[in-house]
Amino acid sequence: MTRNLRALSVGVVAIAAVLTMSACGSSSEATSAPAEMPTGGQQRSFPGADGLIASVAGATLQVQGTDAQTAVTYAGSTAITKTTTVALDSVKSGDCVTATGTEEGGVLTASSLRVSAPVDGSCSASGPDGAGRGQGGPPGGGTPPSGIPGGGERPSGAPDMAGMNFAIGTVTGVTANGLSVNGRIMSPSAGQPSSAPADTAISIATAATTTITKDVKSSASALVVGQCARALGTADEKGTIAATSINVSAPVDGSCGMRLGAPR
Repeated sequence: MTRNLRALSVGVVAIAAVLTMSACGSSSEATSAPAEMPTGGQQRSFPGADGLIASVAGATLQVQGTDAQTAVTYAGSTAITKTTTVALDSVKSGDCVTATGTEEGGVLTASSLRVSAPVDGSCSASGPDGAGRGQGGPPGGGTPPSGIPGGGERPSGAPDMAGMNFAIGTVTGVTANGLSVNGRIMSPSAGQPSSAPADTAISIATAATTTITKDVKSSASALVVGQCARALGTADEKGTIAATSINVSAPVDGSCGMRLGAPR
């Protein structure tokens, strides 16, 4: 009888974990962090965590991603930025940009454009999300928990990447209709290249419908439940991230999904 009760308890905990993970796409429902959720011990291909802020307790955040929930701590030295909407004329030469849109004839027509300041004089990035994450699987190739979509399925609320292209690089010029950039244009459908492609001169066209955002300096007051967070830092033996920087942005269509990040 004791063995049966123990098996039933384990099954209930597993189901509760899967249901809580599915709430990542809804900022109104993720208000606390269940004790049974993973703490982010899975392998990552970038040093940090990315997802919905599910809870805040003192200087510790619980960040829910598509494959794990990660504890993130911050301190007075942590650089905190917030993504806000800006006009094209606020973009300057030397800024770092990440754009998504459609490409034709070497020109990417952007539906969204994100701007950030260079880090240590560089706009380097190793993937379209700015965190070194590849396409088609969890970060670092780890195995997601039971119940998480696999086999190429998109999580609920994540945008469809079919037919979309990405551009990243450093702004070299600004016109009324777009940007000149030293960088590269990529396509998720092409898969991960065997080596990083070389930067070259590319053009990004904008329109009245292009959403342009920029990372601006903020404070711990921006770290609230229901916002999206991208934290960079090192993990301890339990998987807790000690953040050196945290970027906060609003969910898109109620989901953190696959947000385009600024080059880091």
